[in-house]
Amino acid sequence: RRVLFRSLITATDNCGSVTVEVIEEVLQSGGCLGTLHRVYRATDECGNSRNAEQFIAIMDTTAPEFVGLPEDMTVECSLSVMNNDGDVTGIDNCGQEVTVTYTEQYVGQDDDCPETYDIIRTWVATDYCDNQATATRTTHVQDTTAPEFIEFPGDMTISCDDEIPAVQYPIAIDNCDPQVDIALGEATMPGSCPQNYFIYRTFRAYDNCGNETVATQTIIVVDETAPAFDEQGNSYTYECNTEIPVIQPTAHDNCGSVSYSHIDALPSVVGPACSVVISRVWIATDECGNSSEFTQTITIVDTTA
Repeated sequence: RRVLFRSLITATDNCGSVTVEVIEEVLQSGGCLGTLHRVYRATDECGNSRNAEQFIAIMDTTAPEFVGLPEDMTVECSLSVMNNDGDVTGIDNCGQEVTVTYTEQYVGQDDDCPETYDIIRTWVATDYCDNQATATRTTHVQDTTAPEFIEFPGDMTISCDDEIPAVQYPIAIDNCDPQVDIALGEATMPGSCPQNYFIYRTFRAYDNCGNETVATQTIIVVDETAPAFDEQGNSYTYECNTEIPVIQPTAHDNCGSVSYSHIDALPSVVGPACSVVISRVWIATDECGNSSEFTQTITIVDTTA
């Protein structure tokens, strides 16, 4: 906004007083904001007059001011925006139009993280008289967010005679890195018996800035199946004067070795032939305490006169 003060020039007359007035004022083009052509008229008391011209060059040497400049900031790489001038505008002290131009520069950091860099944002405001103001702001871009598993193998329980399942790698995504690397570590821990144990598969997902997420799949291996006795005879008859042998039946287990024990029930007398029957119960037990039973019937007779 231009405010032009009229400071009237003075004039003298040979005989009396003089009145000075501005009779014409025209803003002409030329120079920065132009030239003001001002015509003064000096008139004496008898009506005699004389004109004088004045040329006033109107200048603007004040740079414009910015409106809406952001502050320096730090943002996550997933929130960084390139080619964003932030809708910054400018105002001029003389009310003329202000042109704002915007440039930005990508400056990488000297580290191993491609997602860490600076965006140097520069605005230049130019007014009608080519006065310029420059402002620079820096957006620090960083990556502190770890990858995220979106598909992860679930925990499971399997029998000791099942095949150990193949490794199922999870799927992970990252906020900035399109390629997430996944590393696997596997450990086996014993359980309550040789056929009960735990398999821990630990997956580590990491981006190229070193952010990582760790998750573990647990596979529980159990032995809940008792030994099975083989198909075999279970009935024996002996003469009463014969030493009764101990005939151990055979059994097999799905995962480990088998131990045997037996218990003889009290003998019972059967029939007029004076036969004695003994029930011998065999117990087959595996290494995890699962057991099954097999009963032998032993008949002792007296057929000799």
